[in-house]
Amino acid sequence: MLPGPKVVRVNPAARSYVNFPTRVWDAKAPPKTITVTASLDGTSVTTTAVRSGLQLSTSAPGTDEPASGQCANAGTVWHGPHGAPPCGLTFRQPGHFAVTASYTWRVSWQARGGTLAGPTSGPLHGGTFST
Repeated sequence: MLPGPKVVRVNPAARSYVNFPTRVWDAKAPPKTITVTASLDGTSVTTTAVRSGLQLSTSAPGTDEPASGQCANAGTVWHGPHGAPPCGLTFRQPGHFAVTASYTWRVSWQARGGTLAGPTSGPLHGGTFST
C-alpha cells in the first residue's frame, strides 16, 4: 500500500486565526517516487509510483492556497511572518473545521527481458491516501 501523509504540521501551531494564512506541510513526507523491481528467470518487472503534491480540503468555507488545493511537493516548513504560505489554508470565519491532507499516486509498470508475450508496460490503478 502506498503511504498517505504521516505527520501533518501547521503554523501557527494549535490554532488558526480568521483571515490569517495557516501553513500546512507533511513533516514525514514519503519520497516523490517509489520504485520496486521483481525478477524471475531473466524477466524483470519494475513498478513505479509517483505522488502528487500535498492536497488539502476542508469542511470550512475557507480559501485553499493555492486555489486548486494542490500544494507543490509536500509543503515546506514556514517560519516567515510575511506573505501567504505556498501551502496552506486561510479560514474566513471562526469555528472548528476538519482538514484533510492527501496524496494521489500515479502508478505504472514496465517488463524487460525474457520472452514476453503481450504488453510490456502500462498504467496501474493508483489511489488517493488521506490523513
